[in-house]
Amino acid sequence: MSRRGIPVFLVLLILAGAVSFFWEGIVPPPGSSLPRPMRKRSALPTWSDASARTTEEVLGSYEGRLSALRDSIGRDPGDSAAVARLARLVQIVRPEEAAEYYERYLEMNPGSREARLDLTVVYVMTGRLSEALSAAREQIEIWPDDTEAMYNLGAIYANLGDLQEARIWWERVAESRMGGGLSAKADEALKRIAPSAAR
Repeated sequence: MSRRGIPVFLVLLILAGAVSFFWEGIVPPPGSSLPRPMRKRSALPTWSDASARTTEEVLGSYEGRLSALRDSIGRDPGDSAAVARLARLVQIVRPEEAAEYYERYLEMNPGSREARLDLTVVYVMTGRLSEALSAAREQIEIWPDDTEAMYNLGAIYANLGDLQEARIWWERVAESRMGGGLSAKADEALKRIAPSAAR
């Protein structure tokens, strides 16, 4: 696999696996390959809001929200909602910090499928592929039919150079009736690795 193909699989993983399940989030600029929040409109400024505001106002709002959440967690370390919001808030800008908050959140709420998906994504964003692989495998153990976790496993294996294993997971997604839009993405990924995985 060429070096150019590796970033493509990382982008596919990030786009497929980034499930934004909290109300806060940062919307990347149009055309960006970064994940987009998939829930109701954020309390944070979006890029369209930013066009009517100065950079200082937008950054001040972000930093203010960041400070407020950190203060809230300082007063009540068991506030899992604040931990989750903070993880989501820093996910794109500070993924290493987000990983710590997602790990902490999952200690308090081990049954959160969305937090596990987001943790897998931030592990990939920070180059921690072995940890991403472990997190995705754990996701499959808990939710065996989770097509997002299956897709992520395929992308992680592809980035680790194991195209045969990537093919197995992407084929499962492509054949799944529950795959939805991921089935098409899995088909695309399979076509990209077809010559390489046939070896």
